Amino acid sequence: MTVTADPASSSRLALGADAALLALLLLRGTALMGLALLFHLGVILAVFSKMVHGAYRFAALLRAAADQGQG
Repeated sequence: MTVTADPASSSRLALGADAALLALLLLRGTALMGLALLFHLGVILAVFSKMVHGAYRFAALLRAAADQGQG
């Protein structure tokens, strides 16, 4: 039995990333570049801050468990 990934699902994600990179490259050197970078950073922080929150929450739970073991 051979397991393969669905090429359509990964190609859609790659197409979106390619389009965003192309837009940033086209805007380079224009007055809109600053606005595009602010938008980009806002999206990145909105997406990844939730992932980072999970890591911090897990670390806090580990520390709380360690503190309970010492007390």
